[in-house]
Amino acid sequence: MQKRATLIVVFGTAEETNLEWLQHHEGKLPEFLDVICVENYYAPCFRTAAYLQDMCRFYNWRALTNLKDMLIHPPRLHGSALDLALNFVTTPYLFTIDSDCFVQNPSVFEEMLDVAEKERAAAVGCTLPTITIPYVLPFFACYRYDVAAKHGFGARWVDPQLVEPFWQADKENLDAWVEERRKGYLDVGCYLTLMAQLEGEKVIMDFPVENYVVHRWSGTP
Repeated sequence: MQKRATLIVVFGTAEETNLEWLQHHEGKLPEFLDVICVENYYAPCFRTAAYLQDMCRFYNWRALTNLKDMLIHPPRLHGSALDLALNFVTTPYLFTIDSDCFVQNPSVFEEMLDVAEKERAAAVGCTLPTITIPYVLPFFACYRYDVAAKHGFGARWVDPQLVEPFWQADKENLDAWVEERRKGYLDVGCYLTLMAQLEGEKVIMDFPVENYVVHRWSGTP
């Protein structure tokens, strides 16, 4: 079957969560997906590595190791792991999913992809109503490959004046997560979505992801 999109999953050091993700999704992902798994942990996860090796052999998945970030404790936000995987994507669209995000209804892949293809959207997913910059949350999202390859997922600093027009959160919010974005620090996927919007690309942020997946919001440590 011709592959329409690629699924990229980044595994952290929470081994039980990694194993649960692999077990939960085994044999349940659509055949039109290529799957790339990135090991991004800073401590040995032998059971994850062994299980992942078996899955890659059986389902023809690809496994990568983000060596640069494995030397950092704790590892950096996993944008660099996603950027590593981008080098191996050969499909026009890609999905990102965190290892603490579990797909309950696999039809979400085809439905999001249909929206992305119909609208030629740079990204499809969901956002938070009070987020600093309106951007698709990458715990589960669909991106057009050419846009992702152009801008990348890695964290970076930009001119705060570039960020200000997109500022939506309460000005008195002192949360460090918010303040860093106000100062121009854009992490996983934030810069990508911002630049896409500034360049006139369509970004769809109202897809009901929560109807299809369970996200535990525990991060990918």
